[in-house]
Amino acid sequence: MADMRSSIVLTVFSTASGIGKTFLAINIAAELARLNHSVCLLDLDLQFGDVCNYLRLTPTRTIFDAQAALERPLEKFRAEDFLLTYARGRTSFQVMAPPSALLESYNIQATTIERLVTALNHFDFIVFDTPKIFSELSLTVLDVSTIITFLCVADFVPAIKNLKTGFDTLHRFNYEDNKIRLVQNRSDSQKLILTTDVETVLGRQFYYNLPNDFAAARRSIERGCPLVLEENSTALSESLRELVARYINRNSSAAVEPERPTGGIFSWIKGIFGGRS
Repeated sequence: MADMRSSIVLTVFSTASGIGKTFLAINIAAELARLNHSVCLLDLDLQFGDVCNYLRLTPTRTIFDAQAALERPLEKFRAEDFLLTYARGRTSFQVMAPPSALLESYNIQATTIERLVTALNHFDFIVFDTPKIFSELSLTVLDVSTIITFLCVADFVPAIKNLKTGFDTLHRFNYEDNKIRLVQNRSDSQKLILTTDVETVLGRQFYYNLPNDFAAARRSIERGCPLVLEENSTALSESLRELVARYINRNSSAAVEPERPTGGIFSWIKGIFGGRS
């Protein structure tokens, strides 16, 4: 069914918690909507999804209800019956909520994802926020994705280990290189490990580096408004817009890559993980 879609499917995936995955997915959806695209954001963090909490939405029907409806012929499925509208000024996009009960989350089938992508193919973009695990369901999402944003924060050695494991796993599933976009969040925060060191360990440069701005992100969450829709621009909101501009091939400037250092902690990291040549 994935081949029948006409939507562009953008998935935000990570192997770590608390690094801004949901924040990024929401802002990607909001920025696409701000640019007058029709967008549907699906929260597939089935047990701990926070999209509706962030956006101050109260769902009455969820993906669990949509799955039951999809057991009937697809032509009878009315997507709007299971979607919430988030609106801010003239910008709006649709949201599908995760299950409201823990037991329901265990019963969401991978085939539901394929059917949903087909049922929602009238949207210009479908954006998935995913859990931080490899499962049949998450692999189905990755399979139907046009672009996988693999998000990370490379601040500690254990985080880099998880990043490399996840990145190598994606390659073992034979996803094409241009399908996976490595994006580093909080790239300019104070840390002992340099971005260039991590890139050498991964054997790939980051596609984009988002700046660190806890204050702006916190205000956005507290107000229930995606940062890209705030009236006052910040370095982070401009970077989020730039990332989306790259995804949809709008004119944008390339990020400047720092010079690669040698020695120091880099040699130690490389000795632990090895580098991809």
